[in-house]
Amino acid sequence: MTQNSGLTARETILLERVQKAPNYRPPPLRREGVFVFAVSGVLTDPVMPTLFVRVEEEFTKLAEAESLVCETDSVVVFPIICNPAIYKRSDFVSYKRREKSVFVGKNIEHAAWVLAGGSKRLTWVKHFFHSVVDSINDAHLGGQSRVMLHWLIDDAVRNVRRGLR
Repeated sequence: MTQNSGLTARETILLERVQKAPNYRPPPLRREGVFVFAVSGVLTDPVMPTLFVRVEEEFTKLAEAESLVCETDSVVVFPIICNPAIYKRSDFVSYKRREKSVFVGKNIEHAAWVLAGGSKRLTWVKHFFHSVVDSINDAHLGGQSRVMLHWLIDDAVRNVRRGLR
């Protein structure tokens, strides 16, 4: 039986079943203290967060290789790509001081996204992440950290773009 502190006996059994499944992939290990972006979209059909997640994954690899540490440990990004007839939400920035994290939601026009091709969408994803970084105030993200994040975003998007060809 696997030792998992904080889990009930039932949760431990369920976790072991999942880990034994043939298609199980363990989550990537994240070094403690290394900055991370996390994507949690607000989307309506037919929008999928695939490009955001690919950029996030590539960014995480680069940030870990650089051992990137910032004033803020993580930024949870919410790309808001919704049909306005179904859901409307304004842009937002929320600071979670206890967790040293920032939640940022930004709108992308739904109709334009649906009609755009992959290359155009990836350009919007790049601008989205840059916009997220720029929307965080200096107390939570200093100038040097901000420059490094912009640099890593550009590299992550470049690597994703290569994978699309």
